[in-house]
Amino acid sequence: MSKLHAVAVAAIMAASIGASGAQEKTEVRINQAFQSLLYLTLYVANDVGFFADEGLDVTVTTGGGGSQSWSSVLGGSADYSIHDPVFPTISRERGGPGIVVGTVCNAETMYALANDPAIAPTSDPAALFNQGHTIATQPEPDSGWARVNYLAQQLGVEAGDETYKNVQVPIGSEMASVFAGNTDIGISYPPVVEQAEAEGLHVVFSFTAASRIPRPRP
Repeated sequence: MSKLHAVAVAAIMAASIGASGAQEKTEVRINQAFQSLLYLTLYVANDVGFFADEGLDVTVTTGGGGSQSWSSVLGGSADYSIHDPVFPTISRERGGPGIVVGTVCNAETMYALANDPAIAPTSDPAALFNQGHTIATQPEPDSGWARVNYLAQQLGVEAGDETYKNVQVPIGSEMASVFAGNTDIGISYPPVVEQAEAEGLHVVFSFTAASRIPRPRP
């Protein structure tokens, strides 16, 4: 499962209003789940002026999470939202609106970090699920939670005292949970990963590296 994000793409939005540099700029409201390097392409497009070149006046706000960001679109306070694609998918399954129009991040930029030096780095994902570790992730159904649970299912591992336990925490507090000793491992993304490493945590598993390993086709 790749780390995808619903996104407002300049070219797509420009096509919806027609190509005319002389036209009055069209206001576009984008709500992002959180401020992150995952969304760097959005910031570059906005700051450098790519959106303006396409006749768009873009305002970027922050929802605080995927659910809140998607809700801003449903509620009419935003035109587009950037977050995990699961939210519009769930909306459509329930008979509501929602469509993914593009991506800003199409790779698994997730890392597992620990504070206990006894938890050694590994390239084997099974090692995350056979030591009885508690693993902090974003709340269901965000990517961190989904990736950990999907990986466990692929490995045929069920949560338990001797395998692993998933602890869902607010987005952005995964590393704090590890520092506080509430969980053994936390799942997060850059630049939080680098900040946590600078404060003493160490990477024990890279979903990014694992996603590059060729897998045999069925």
